[in-house]
Amino acid sequence: MKGLWGSSIAALLVGVSSGAFAADLRAPPAPVAPIYNWNGFYLGFNFGAAFSDGTLTDNFTGASFSTNHDAGFIGGGQVGYNWQVTPNFILGVEGTFDGAKFNDFAEVAVGNRVVSAEVKTDWIATAAGRIGFTGNLLGNILGSTLTNNTLFYAKGGGAWVETRATVTELTTVGAPIVPLASISASDTRSGWVAGAGIEYGVTPNFSVKVEYDHIGLDNFTHNGSFVLNNVVVNDSITLSRNINMVTVGGNYRFCWFAGC
Repeated sequence: MKGLWGSSIAALLVGVSSGAFAADLRAPPAPVAPIYNWNGFYLGFNFGAAFSDGTLTDNFTGASFSTNHDAGFIGGGQVGYNWQVTPNFILGVEGTFDGAKFNDFAEVAVGNRVVSAEVKTDWIATAAGRIGFTGNLLGNILGSTLTNNTLFYAKGGGAWVETRATVTELTTVGAPIVPLASISASDTRSGWVAGAGIEYGVTPNFSVKVEYDHIGLDNFTHNGSFVLNNVVVNDSITLSRNINMVTVGGNYRFCWFAGC
């Protein structure tokens, strides 16, 4: 009887030790990736290309000019704040200011006249709200390996563009090109901006981004006059214009109030 009891205890000990050994062989649980912190105030830079499209019309001559521009350089900075409402959902506000360097120039023949037009852009500013979601949310949907430090966002708000427009009447067709009369206007046009982008957190405080924005501007009409052949001529010019921008840049988050 003692032998049977001893054998039972030995078998029990062997089973327990085997189970413990098997448990030791099991792979440890995978570490949970830390949640990237998008919270906080940030400053950044951006640069890229701008493309304009629209029409400039001179009402005295009836000449109409396309203001489409292939590409121009823009560069500047942005300031904003992010609120990470949930680990995957971010709200924010952002303001941008960019110097611009792109001019649109064209000439057309109107009867026996040659009329030229030029539109210049000196700076572009925007103020917008941002809404975004992180990459691991999209990764869970698509079954990909996108992480929390990838942010997909959209933005929308107001825009302001400083614009100068000039229409010049030249000599008759075939004669030496000498300006006879000109009308110019300079104005800051307001409008709206809508855009989208992708931002990637390289370090806990620094991120890089690529962004596309479309700016729709209000029409601009300027009334003026010029002297032609010793006669004062009343004139007006009307500018209709939109701008598209593609930029890359970076942001540094200070996270003073966000516990980064």
